[in-house]
Formats: sequence, structure tokens, C-alpha cells
Amino acid sequence: MSHFVPKVAPREFTIVRPFAASRDTVFDAWVDPVSLSAWFGPRGSRAPLETITNDPRPGGRWNVTTVDDATGLPYPRSLTYSAVDPPERIILMEREPGRLDGRETVMTVTFAEADGGTEMTFHCADADSRPEHVGVEQGWASSFDKLAELLAAH
Repeated sequence: MSHFVPKVAPREFTIVRPFAASRDTVFDAWVDPVSLSAWFGPRGSRAPLETITNDPRPGGRWNVTTVDDATGLPYPRSLTYSAVDPPERIILMEREPGRLDGRETVMTVTFAEADGGTEMTFHCADADSRPEHVGVEQGWASSFDKLAELLAAH
């Protein structure tokens, strides 16, 4: 019996976002569990602090579960740090459950000083292209809106 597995090309996207905060502050918001709980996940979801474990070093794990506010459904994420260079760069790898091509998504986040604040560049390579992952760019952009609000409040 043969099985047809459709080929779905991985995709890439980049989001560049200015923040009115220092590189150290923006970088720390990525590695501090309390900060992650405040901003991670698109609007309409939350990341309960008790679901977050973070070991920001090469080979360390970055685990977080977002919960959809409307349905209560959990969405666990488990990533591995490939590189951590404070306050300049973070590289995270994620193998998504059910992904048929066996590839890992690679997320590179860089932090550059710009206009008295920080320009953060988020680049996602080999993003999962399955239809259920179509809104991933918008989800990250929404998360970064929440990050901007968190940073503005401090």
C-alpha cells in the first residue's frame, strides 16, 4: 500500500520591530519567565507562568504553553536554544509535532541599538507550512505588540 505525502515547502518570514527600551531590557524579556508570561502568545491568549521553564544557554530548553482565552485550549511549545549571546542574539530551534518533513523551525532574534532604543529582528526559517500554521506570522506580530506594551509600562 502506498501513501502519498504532499510536499509542502517550508517558508521564511522576518519581523523587524523597534522598541523604546535598551537592548538588555528587550533581551531579558525573552529569557525571564515572568516577562515571557506577560507578553508571549498572540492577543486572546495567555502564557501562565507555571507553564514556563527557561534555560537560556546552548542546548537549554525554552518551554511555554499558551492558553486560548476563548476556548481554554492549551498550545504547548518546546524549543531548544542553539545560541545565546546577551544582549545581541538568540537562536531557537523547534521540531513541531506532526510535521512530516522532519525539519526544525529555526528562529533567530537579534537586538541592535537604534534611535535610543532597540531594533529587534525576528527571522523564522523553515517555518511549518501546514494549513493550520498559516497565521503564525500574525501570531508573532501580535505577541510583539504585547511585548511593546510591557516594555512601555516599565
